[in-house]
Amino acid sequence: MSGPVRSFDRLEDLPGTARALLDRTGQARFHLDPLWWACMQAHALPEGARARYLVSGADDAVLPLWAGPARALGGLENHYSVIYEPIFAEGLGQPRLRAIGAEFGGAIRRAGTIRLDALDGEASWLPPVLAGLREAGLIAQFF
Repeated sequence: MSGPVRSFDRLEDLPGTARALLDRTGQARFHLDPLWWACMQAHALPEGARARYLVSGADDAVLPLWAGPARALGGLENHYSVIYEPIFAEGLGQPRLRAIGAEFGGAIRRAGTIRLDALDGEASWLPPVLAGLREAGLIAQFF
């Protein structure tokens, strides 16, 4: 059973299981490494924004975001980001990915527009996560 999504403003504050997830994933993919997120957190936030890391209720996913003034939210990426994606534990099935999308969607839906750039349109996790976001009342638009 999952608990509520939790929000953290700094990598250092992530619970151990979520931090271990970032450490494991980052070993295989540079753009998911905690050092990348720390660099983004320290040097690449929009003016007036702060980092926000959402952790799923089961600690099996992390969504790195920035939170700005007037409820603005965006993916913690910039023009140097080759790709942006949430961090997931290995081996999650489509139903759990959909549930994670719904969890994160419920946590961010009051923000208004949420901009996530540099998503991989071919990623296998994207369709179920988008379905979960829709369940939470969000609408995805691609450009």
